[in-house]
Amino acid sequence: MKRALLILLCLTALVPLAGRAEAVNTDMSFEYALTANGKRTVSAAPGDTVVVSLALTRTDSSEGFPMYAAQCNLRYDSGFFELVPGSVESAEGVAVNTVSLGGAWDGWTGVSAAAYSALPEGEMWANTTRMLTFRLKATRVGSSAIISEDCVVSTADGLDGYALAVNNAVVDVKGDGNSGSVRGAARRFLTCGVGSLIVIWSIVI
Repeated sequence: MKRALLILLCLTALVPLAGRAEAVNTDMSFEYALTANGKRTVSAAPGDTVVVSLALTRTDSSEGFPMYAAQCNLRYDSGFFELVPGSVESAEGVAVNTVSLGGAWDGWTGVSAAAYSALPEGEMWANTTRMLTFRLKATRVGSSAIISEDCVVSTADGLDGYALAVNNAVVDVKGDGNSGSVRGAARRFLTCGVGSLIVIWSIVI
């Protein structure tokens, strides 16, 4: 019941959070690091899966910090990637919401990671907290970015947001997706060829 209440508070409080936190508080600074396979730019082939990770790090100090509210929204091209079913994992207390986007982002999927603490003193988080991971399958050749936007780490009163850096992750997909099949066919051809030569040699002898 308590966990359900916290998630409800999280969802209701964080929907307008990015809009409310207009001023930048420099008492602490943070970074939402978005990576694919641990990198900001990664190469893949059609059919490959990449692990997308979103981590929140306090950058002005190596110490932990009181988390009052934090949210970051991601989006990816659904015509380029497929979400691997059951692959979404999040840190304790982080609510994740996945939705199909419309309007200017029609054909894209949005993934939101949000956390909220009902404690006046906030919830202590480690210096770096991996908020979210999920896997995407690349479906075609090309280059596409997984975009982070509308991200915020809120002050205790919810009126300001701390200084924050964000980044996108780019996946470059090369090849036609049939390289494995071609290599397999080549191996079968070579095997067959060697066998035929052995048979012919036996007949000649």
